[in-house]
Amino acid sequence: MEKDVAIVKICVNSVLLLASLIGMYAAAMSKACLLLPYIILEFLQLLGLAGSIVLTVLIMAVYSPGGLEISTTIAIGVIGIMVMVILFYLWLCVVSLYQSLKEIQNLGSDQVKIMQFQDDPTITNQPYNKFGTAGDNKGYDPHSEDYPRVDLDAPPSYRPPSSASPLAQDAKIEDIVE
Repeated sequence: MEKDVAIVKICVNSVLLLASLIGMYAAAMSKACLLLPYIILEFLQLLGLAGSIVLTVLIMAVYSPGGLEISTTIAIGVIGIMVMVILFYLWLCVVSLYQSLKEIQNLGSDQVKIMQFQDDPTITNQPYNKFGTAGDNKGYDPHSEDYPRVDLDAPPSYRPPSSASPLAQDAKIEDIVE
């Protein structure tokens, strides 16, 4: 009987080790789908551990084997709850990583829509889009009304301000202090 339990335990731990290694690879490479085996198997392991802790505390409280005091049973229950809280928190960290990776993956595919134009037979030179802005400056400019046309070959001209006001003089300390 003990030999069979040991063989089952070795097989289960081998599967859990493989799932943990795949989970570490998935976390390092930011692959959300590879985290699922670890999340599922770890949750099942947490359920089994919680069940065994509850079962142990119940057996100790009801049957009191070996004349155990109730304080020992309470201490084992409290320690079991503390261990379960820490393990559940670590499991939630992996679940949170999975959710974050799925959100990042969905941002790149679902929520960002790129506007693409259908081929228009009236426009002959269509390198990238409908307006031919990838090198064809003779095409239609949808923003032509938004700004005035300026000759780009000539440098900008400078005109000094035509103000009749006198130049500013430096302030003297006698004028400020009275």
